[in-house]
Amino acid sequence: MAGVSALFLATGASRARGLTRGLPRCLLGIHAAPRAEFSNAALSEPWATPSTSGQDQPRLTPAAGPAVGSYRTLNLDLLPEAARASAGSFYAPRDAGHERRGGCKALQQEVEATGTPAILQRPVMAALNDAVAAGRHPRLLLTGPPGCGKSMALLGLVEWARQQGWLVVYVPSCLALVRGGYFAPRGRGAAGGWDTLTSAQQLLKGVMDAHGPLLQGLPVLPVPGRAAKRQPQQQQQQQQQPEAVQVQGEAAAGGAAEEASSSGRGSGSSSRSGSSNGSSGRTLHDVVLRGLSSDDNAQLAVDCALQLIRQLQLLGSSSAAPAAPAAPVGGSGPPPQAPPQPPPRVLFALDDYNYLYGPTDYGVQPPYASPLQGRRRVLGAHELVLARGLRLLESEPEAAVDAAAGAGAGAVVVAATTATPALPAPRSLALEAPHTLVEVPGFDEAETAAALAHYAATGAAARAASSAEARRLFVLTGGNGRELRARAGVLGVRVG
Repeated sequence: MAGVSALFLATGASRARGLTRGLPRCLLGIHAAPRAEFSNAALSEPWATPSTSGQDQPRLTPAAGPAVGSYRTLNLDLLPEAARASAGSFYAPRDAGHERRGGCKALQQEVEATGTPAILQRPVMAALNDAVAAGRHPRLLLTGPPGCGKSMALLGLVEWARQQGWLVVYVPSCLALVRGGYFAPRGRGAAGGWDTLTSAQQLLKGVMDAHGPLLQGLPVLPVPGRAAKRQPQQQQQQQQQPEAVQVQGEAAAGGAAEEASSSGRGSGSSSRSGSSNGSSGRTLHDVVLRGLSSDDNAQLAVDCALQLIRQLQLLGSSSAAPAAPAAPVGGSGPPPQAPPQPPPRVLFALDDYNYLYGPTDYGVQPPYASPLQGRRRVLGAHELVLARGLRLLESEPEAAVDAAAGAGAGAVVVAATTATPALPAPRSLALEAPHTLVEVPGFDEAETAAALAHYAATGAAARAASSAEARRLFVLTGGNGRELRARAGVLGVRVG
């Protein structure tokens, strides 16, 4: 689609797959709700314009700058998870030339072809950054044809967010959550699912490498509703005990509370109340370190990873909450203090998201089968505790967290792979929770010419392509960036 200068939004319903497939390219559909409700809601938006389809079609125009349409070099210091070395963490080292592949697959292909971590700044990327910054659409699902640039668009969003001071949890490929590394059953008979040690520690290490100093200043927040549920249980237990034992228990509880308050003074009063599985810590830095402290406790690593995700979701609610009013000046009260710094906004960015809804590469022997039979039951992604917990598009957050997301506190942006998957994965996801579908278009003719010029400038191509050759390659590849590198040799413009 040539000359794409705007990213469009449209409304739709995702419960019927046929409606999702019927959306035209470059349309964003708000899913999982009746069309009439979203049509009426869209009318209240000042930037909504009527469309001939009977649906209101909000238009989001990207802020076109001088960098749009040209290549720029990524700051890899802000993207430690995208490097190949991160995929080899917690694995035995391999010989030279046989290193483990990983990180952002699209970036690795670009580096292998040109030797530079460059990215083509496209209008869809600028519009995506604007949409996330505005906070109108807290849940975005990137989709599009194979090779259209979904992974690079997500990578560019992660770099932009970290440049703005956001705290970003970036998973370059959810394939790493369902393949490779150690896994162990949780509880007796794996009734509670399976814990994946390596993928949990990779997630924790990625956040630590990118935001270690920032995590040191973020206390563990109390989980809403958990303390309220615990209080009636404690009262019921006290009523069942004899009076003498009850008095003794109250005294012990008072001493423990006094000790906890004295030890936690000056570092956040409720920093330890956010723990749910024993993986507590006064700051999120402590939570991450606890998950990385052991190389043989898969449940601990997974619990810490999920606690970090939950705490960052709560952090979004606190970042959107209004600031407390300042103390009045004068009088006998203490002098007014400067308002505390607001917590950072949070972004969850997951690539190859649909791997979380298919089979995994893990298998177990059924209890009724003999080892000599060679039978192996393949585990589903829903049986992995960490993979199931990272289905963030379908999670139902607390009301405060949901309101915070609507107020611009944070966002969840995922990309679904549409190429031939390494493991069977559903092409489309029937998600019930409201989300916004972003159709990333393939390269247009101008972007194809810019890519070929970039290959010539970096020495990846033997020569520069003419405008006629660029036009023919655009038609031949259909806007597929991967095929552009592979098929350029047909016209004598070999890349790599």
